[in-house]
Amino acid sequence: LTNPNPDADGAFIAAASIYSTIYNQSAAVSTHVYNDTWANTVNTTELNNRTAQQYTGDFSFQNPYLARSDYKRKIYFSSRGSSTEGYFQGTANSALGRCKVSVTSYCPWNRSTNDWYNNGGDEPWTKWPTNTPVPIAWNDGRDGATAEWYKSYLVNPSYWDFAYGYIYQGSPPSTWNQPVEDANDHFVSAMFAHDNELANRMMSQGNSARNLPVRTLWASIHQAFPTQNPLMDGTGPHMNQLEHEAVGTYMYTLYSGRCPLDPKPATNDTTWTSRKIGYETAWQLGRCQMRAPGFKVMPSSETALTVTQATRGTNTVQFILAPRSNVTVNVSVDNNASVIVNPHTLYFTTNNYDTAQRVTFAGLPGVASNDAFTVRFSTSSGDEVYNGLYDEWAYTNKRTVVQATIISEKGTNAVSCNENTPLTINPGVAGIASSNTVFASPVNGSVVVSGTDMIYTPNLGYLGLDSFAYAVNYGGTVTRGYITISVVPSSKKSVAVISAHGGANPGSMITNSGTALGFLITNSPSISGGTIKYVASGGTVA
Repeated sequence: LTNPNPDADGAFIAAASIYSTIYNQSAAVSTHVYNDTWANTVNTTELNNRTAQQYTGDFSFQNPYLARSDYKRKIYFSSRGSSTEGYFQGTANSALGRCKVSVTSYCPWNRSTNDWYNNGGDEPWTKWPTNTPVPIAWNDGRDGATAEWYKSYLVNPSYWDFAYGYIYQGSPPSTWNQPVEDANDHFVSAMFAHDNELANRMMSQGNSARNLPVRTLWASIHQAFPTQNPLMDGTGPHMNQLEHEAVGTYMYTLYSGRCPLDPKPATNDTTWTSRKIGYETAWQLGRCQMRAPGFKVMPSSETALTVTQATRGTNTVQFILAPRSNVTVNVSVDNNASVIVNPHTLYFTTNNYDTAQRVTFAGLPGVASNDAFTVRFSTSSGDEVYNGLYDEWAYTNKRTVVQATIISEKGTNAVSCNENTPLTINPGVAGIASSNTVFASPVNGSVVVSGTDMIYTPNLGYLGLDSFAYAVNYGGTVTRGYITISVVPSSKKSVAVISAHGGANPGSMITNSGTALGFLITNSPSISGGTIKYVASGGTVA
């Protein structure tokens, strides 16, 4: 082509598509008149394209937004640069902390020497951290082709899994000393020239180059909070702290696939929303999906790395963002000889998706003093965004006393229990005693050993499903089992009849012992708190 630019017709079609995307209507209604028929056709095509399936199969071809699934409990990363990268470092540390993942990070801005300046960044700190297995997670820095080459991101998969790069905010067009509206126009307008241009160059820079789309992130923040300035310095080069929050969350999300969001606050919060924008942008770009699930599995703390027979471990599971269909989370372990876990299945609905559910696991006796195991979480759902999600957390079963053992599987038994009523369960396991039995405890009740039996007691007033896992060590044979419990309403209900004068009427009870009992009330009651009072009319309450 001698002229790669579109003609007037092509320019109108492109503009009409942008108009339909922004305003959800045809450009035919705008004040610009060119070709209403084309405008309507473009609008119909754009609307239909929103719900059309754009991609099938495994999104795994190399590109500057390809996500990684990383489940390490300790992360190392390095920020190459100065103050701006130092802000990125801080918000990335925070994102890891919200996932309860330990982190060690480094930014040369904090160094007491200027050797990195004088040597152009080609000194040993570029391969930091010393004596730590490499590659570490990532380095991040500005695009050295456009600003301060010695602060550039480095693509070297021998030392870093990812290299996050962005075009520095001081690059033209400048937004310094601009009114808020102009500053936003200038900053967002660089989205294609900066974010996309760098992404295109990264395609030839190797498999570990990853784009950090700071203008794209700010465009979404600006849409949510239009009065915010993209720069937090009136005349300086530093970006708004909300941008930093989005960037830190974006980096860990793209690297790990985990959700660094806390539950949504009750009021509209600028920091939480900016983190959400970072999370959703990373998920959408990295997974080729239009929505993000907010699947969040967490340990009890960053340092909760071990269990014993005497101490339990826990993980919580929830969804920060609402699914369109119910979600089932299946829980398993990769080393059945090391640990028992409960429950095996969690159920989330479109109403309780953000209510955290607890998983408990307990160590078993065995021959190794340090026995590694991984707790695994996988999902199934009619909502394709929430279907097939996965996370895992590594632990160690630390045994102070070791012994050779044989595992015997008792399998799963299902029982039923009346509400508010203890249930005696005989597991049929030889040698059972409280001293040699370990439980992964029920969520909605308690369980103890009594003689050769187990006594399960549901929580007061609880109705529904519950479960627990157990293991009995008898002479080196460890018998594992799993009990599922349906807690149902009691078949016997009593209603006390109280006289109109407020005194009890001794001995008068209305009882239903399995047969439906009906009666008619002819006058309305008064209700106060949990008390319903019927006052006699004409001497009786019928």
